[in-house]
Parts: sequence; structure tokens; C-alpha cells
Amino acid sequence: SVDQVGRPAISNVSAQTGIRPESYEAPAKETFEILASRANLRRCGSTKCEVTGQIDGGTYSGILLDDNGEWSLFGFEDRQGWMFNKLYRRVQ
Repeated sequence: SVDQVGRPAISNVSAQTGIRPESYEAPAKETFEILASRANLRRCGSTKCEVTGQIDGGTYSGILLDDNGEWSLFGFEDRQGWMFNKLYRRVQ
């Protein structure tokens, strides 16, 4: 069966069911302002986690993948990682 927008119903998905990426809507990109002059992107939401990249202050288009209240997981064009929430804001 399918959901309201024609994607396979989640209840019918198993490890044996092939999932086609084109069957799912891409997450919406948003605009974010990085408030620090340079912010670290980390492997997990903690200062104890490895820095996987950095992003300079400014405005960027990206996807917010997760937010645990203190840290957010971002996907930008050329990098991804967790960033401390006080280092960015959404641009309306």
C-alpha cells in the first residue's frame, strides 16, 4: 500500500523490501545564519565528539536533520555534522 503522496507505506517496509530513493520527497532546504566567526561540525552532539569539519560565519542553505534541544545535525552542500544550537539561527 502507499501513503497519501504515493510513497510505500512504512508498515510494509522491511529489510527484504527494496526502497527507491526517488519514491521519497527530498527534505526541504532552509536558510541558516552561522553566528560564530567559525563553528565546528562534530560527529555527535557533544564537545567530546570528534570535529569533522568547520563552517565560517555567514548565511548558508542546508537541511536540519535532527535537533536534540542543545545540538542540531545539519547537512550542507559540502559538509555535515552536529553544531551547538547557540551558534546558528534560522533565517525567515
